[in-house]
Formats: sequence, C-alpha cells, structure tokens
Amino acid sequence: MVPRITHDDDDDAFEQFEPFEGFKKVHSAHITDTQDAEQAHQASDITLLSAKDWRQKVRTRAITYLSRREYSRVELRKKVLLSLRHFDCEDDLGSSIADEVLDDLAQHNWQSDVRVAASVAKVKGERYGNARVKHELKQQGLDSELITEALEQLASTELKRAHDVWLKKFGQSPADLKEKAKQIRFMASRGFGFDVINKVIKNADDLFDDMP
Repeated sequence: MVPRITHDDDDDAFEQFEPFEGFKKVHSAHITDTQDAEQAHQASDITLLSAKDWRQKVRTRAITYLSRREYSRVELRKKVLLSLRHFDCEDDLGSSIADEVLDDLAQHNWQSDVRVAASVAKVKGERYGNARVKHELKQQGLDSELITEALEQLASTELKRAHDVWLKKFGQSPADLKEKAKQIRFMASRGFGFDVINKVIKNADDLFDDMP
C-alpha cells in the first residue's frame, strides 16, 4: 500500500528548500562583505591632505593642464578632480576649495570660457555646420549665453563654410538623385541645416563664382 501523505509529510518535504534559502543569505552576505572589503581597500589608498596642501595640488594640476591648451571651467574641474582621485582634503572641503582655485584662475585670466567658446567656434566652424558646433560647445559645459554669442558670430558665414566643405568633398553638382541624396547625407552629418545644404547644391556654380 502506498502511504498517504499527511500535512506533516508535506512540511517535511518543503524543508529541503530551507538549506538553499540559507545558502542564498550566506552568499549574499559574502558578496556584501567582499564589496565592503573592496571599498575599505580603496579608502585606504586615499591620502588625506590639509586644506593648504590640497589647494596647492589643485592649483598646480590646473595650471599644468592650462599650459597645454584651453579648457572650459567645467572640463578643467572634472579633469583636475579625476587626476587627484587618490587624494582628499580634510573636513570634506575638497570640492569647495577646488572651486575657489578655479575662480581665482578665471579672475586672473588663466582660464577663460570666453576664449574656449571662440576657439571651439573657430576650429570646428571651419569644417562643421552650426548644429555640430553647438553640440561641441555644449560638450564643453559652456554657459548658454556664450554658446548663443558664438553661434551668432558664425551665422553669417555658414553658407560660405558649407560651400567650402561641399567643394572639398564633392566639387561638382550631383548627376542624379542618388548622388544628391549622398551629398545631402554627408553635409547633414557635418551639422549643416537642410536649407543651407539645398542652397549649396542647387546653386553651386553661382556660389563659387560670387564668393571670394
């Protein structure tokens, strides 16, 4: 005769899962302990500096970067703090002191967002349309007013710049719709607006004759 399973037997049957649940708890605890150990190890690698020493490190590192090229304030701040990630300042003053140092550098014209905006607009504007230049300026974390001013200065030259880019890449009007679509895609990828692109492609010969 097959024995009838009672409720007690059912309870016993489910007990086989209890060790598994216990294993999950132990395994989870092990992961947490491992993460805590890693964080503790990382923390042990941090050198704590006085406010004076931290300020000097931030200033030295920032000037070193600025001696190589122009940086926006946002970009410079990120780069300096990342390079000093193995150091920290006492009393959690690291960020505020870094901002004070950057304020001082800007005040003495070592760092200038205005120069960065002008430089990006000039360099990128030679090869790209205003939409792409705008993207590059935003990537620098520049103020919206500076971005607007830089783009306004480029607005009057976008058609000429688009023609120069088109001329260097293609040099002749498209022979068919397929070629025209190819030229449009390329110019759009460079950040030129479709109204500008159409003018360049449609009036290529006239533009070439009229432009210096």
